[in-house]
Amino acid sequence: MLPAFAGAQSGVFSLKKCTPIPDATQMLGSAVVGNRLYVFGGGADKAGWSNNVYSAEISGQGDLGMWRMETPMPERRAYIGNSVEVVNNRIYIVGGTIADTSATKEKDTRAANDALFTSVRSDGTLDAWKHSAPFPDVARSNLATCSSDQNLFILGGTSKNVVHDSVLAAEFAPDGTPTNWRQVAKLPTPLWFHGAAVMDNQMYVWGGLPTPQNANLNDKVYTASVSPNGTLGPWQTESIPMTPAMYSSSFCGINDYLVAIAGRFTNGSLTNTILFSRVVNKRPQQWQALQTDLDTRVYQAVGLDKARGWVFVVGGRYKTDTEKVGRLLNTVQAFSIPQPAEAKITTVQATPGAAAPSASSGGVVALPKLADAAATAKAGGKQVLAFFYSPQVPACRRAWDTVLSSAEFKQLSSSYVLAGVDVTSPDSRYSYQFNIFKVPALAVMTPEGALVKKTIQVLSVDDVKKLLGSN
Repeated sequence: MLPAFAGAQSGVFSLKKCTPIPDATQMLGSAVVGNRLYVFGGGADKAGWSNNVYSAEISGQGDLGMWRMETPMPERRAYIGNSVEVVNNRIYIVGGTIADTSATKEKDTRAANDALFTSVRSDGTLDAWKHSAPFPDVARSNLATCSSDQNLFILGGTSKNVVHDSVLAAEFAPDGTPTNWRQVAKLPTPLWFHGAAVMDNQMYVWGGLPTPQNANLNDKVYTASVSPNGTLGPWQTESIPMTPAMYSSSFCGINDYLVAIAGRFTNGSLTNTILFSRVVNKRPQQWQALQTDLDTRVYQAVGLDKARGWVFVVGGRYKTDTEKVGRLLNTVQAFSIPQPAEAKITTVQATPGAAAPSASSGGVVALPKLADAAATAKAGGKQVLAFFYSPQVPACRRAWDTVLSSAEFKQLSSSYVLAGVDVTSPDSRYSYQFNIFKVPALAVMTPEGALVKKTIQVLSVDDVKKLLGSN
């Protein structure tokens, strides 16, 4: 666990060292789906741009197994460190730079004007890659992306030495294709090498550069509400700035934290510092800095295991302020960002005859374990309604507080036996078996463990109605 997130600020924090990636690479992308970490593309000094894709299994302790090669991308892409999204068991790689051959020089590359996407099969292998429709305005690289269950967003970026302030949104077709690219509320300033995230229907943008030069960094944090149709509310400038400002970082939002990992300070000075801000009631709090033993300084990728709270920092380049080149890295280092106990949900051993959930002391929700619920369901001739969750995902607790605790949910679910499935526990095999890779989610199961039907995610009572029907 990252000690700073528990309140300890002194000394140098040592990250977990994991199995290195097969090739030393920079400007690559990374993502976690289910229990596997994936890395995509990037560039190497002599080998040039790559279309390789690798994956490795993640253990419960954040360790990695051996890397294996997956279905390669149809083209070589780099500068995708902050533009990889995972939505509904699909991976999206948005924008970046493309090399038609294994180019080794920037002049031989061009900005991408679409997204690549693929589905993850139950065994972790990938379907064939597909292209989205082109962006409606310009190709762009060094952009930031974020997503909700309904929409994919593109923010800022560069093309032909121009920094953009436009924000594009696309909705997902039933097969996962991003469709209907359209412009939504522009950023308050042009940005590149910045970060973006959507958490609890709120969009956050931080860090980066507003001009092609690195003299003036963006220390502002911008927020806007996100509607289900992809429109944004008015942008607000948060009262607490990002201090110190950074760019060329790996930016992420996870478990109610905004994070910036390594990168550059003013005038391009390099750092392996981790900056973070806790989000409370949708407002970012004071930024804190943690000194680390990260090998990388710039052009790394980050893969987020949101179910378990692990953050994997992959590849990149080590370089000092006085070195012109430095060296490429194949390292993978990891840290975790857990939620405090009062925000967690747990499963408990059922007491005789107990099929309904209850609230335990400290405000922690207690749900019957799947085996106990299955036994109760079998004895009563019922089906199991399983709530798939992670103790590390704040949205799971919010789903409990706003959806599963409601009178309407209790009426809708009255003919089922409720169970909790912690996707970080041994029962997680059902999440892989049912292709449930995003939580919170609901699934109707037979007492024997067969899937009857499921939701993509459960964030409102309407999601429950779609699954169970309205009584």
